Amino acid sequence: MVAAVRREVEAVHEISAKSREDLDYLAEQRDEVTQLRARVQQLLDTASETEEKIAVIESRRRAVDEVQSKAGMIANLLADVRLNLDSLTEQKAVVDHVAEQLAGVQFASQEATGLRRARQQERELAQRIATNRQQLRSRPAEPAGRRDAGVA
Repeated sequence: MVAAVRREVEAVHEISAKSREDLDYLAEQRDEVTQLRARVQQLLDTASETEEKIAVIESRRRAVDEVQSKAGMIANLLADVRLNLDSLTEQKAVVDHVAEQLAGVQFASQEATGLRRARQQERELAQRIATNRQQLRSRPAEPAGRRDAGVA
């Protein structure tokens, strides 16, 4: 029986030695686990910072997209303004041409008015001449001596 107790005591010593080795191994691993835990926390912090930076980048990307959209609308608006300006320039050329023609018509109208007045004056003169002529013809003939007396 002593031998059996001895074997059991040796077995307990072996188990105790094995447990001590396991405990020493766990103590060694505890430092590594603590280091790994610190490293994981560091990675989590870096991941959090990265997510914040991604959120800022996304916000800026949306702002850039909005600016690009507005720039596109402004470019389209400028193209429309340019087309309207070209159309307005063409219309101005037409108005200038019509104004030149109108000035020519006004000049011709003024000339026609001047000619009409001149013809009216000529008609009035011709009418007076005709009236005077007729008056002269309808008067009785005066003796030649009397005509000369009135002239002197």
